[in-house]
Amino acid sequence: MIKLELKEFKKALDSNLESRSISGKVILDRFCVIDESSRRSASYVDPNYSGFYYHLSKYVSPCSLLEIGFDLGLLSGTFLSSCKTVKKFLGYRQINKEFTSTRLGERNIKRSIKGDRNFYMGNLYDFNFEQLISGEWDMVFITDESHYDKHLEYLDFIWPSVSENGIIVCEYLNKNKPAKDAFMAFCESKNRQPLLFATRYGTGLVQK
Repeated sequence: MIKLELKEFKKALDSNLESRSISGKVILDRFCVIDESSRRSASYVDPNYSGFYYHLSKYVSPCSLLEIGFDLGLLSGTFLSSCKTVKKFLGYRQINKEFTSTRLGERNIKRSIKGDRNFYMGNLYDFNFEQLISGEWDMVFITDESHYDKHLEYLDFIWPSVSENGIIVCEYLNKNKPAKDAFMAFCESKNRQPLLFATRYGTGLVQK
């Protein structure tokens, strides 16, 4: 899955991030957004936000990708645009009282992958979602800015479905301390050494 030893993998990704070699605007301008003014935001142009996923695609070769916290699909779309090995994608979003359509996100993903694409808005333990998630997933992105218990629930729920040597990437760990605490506690419980990256909001990665 990872083309390098973990130590070299971390070193290579850190070097890519430090070089700030590609603007977030260059990466993201191909995608649809809700408000065009968002293209001027600091996170949009930051090379170490979407750029992490652009560089990550150089060093891994997953066949399947699941995103938990799917919305506009900008980070998954960035990864898929560069990684050509993914043949199956599933985007999941926790349902809440304020219903938000994932239509734009679905359009962004459809531009980025020609393989099997599914999208689900609901709850983790819905029968229909359990049917969609059945099998093994090589790569999982958790991009939901959730509280400690919910973030830990996501990790515990998905771990059995992660393939051997598969990867979970968690976003917003510095921005959202409860999520980072949950991520670190989870890694410790599984006896795994996480990799932490100095992206715009803090990104963590753990390999099964």
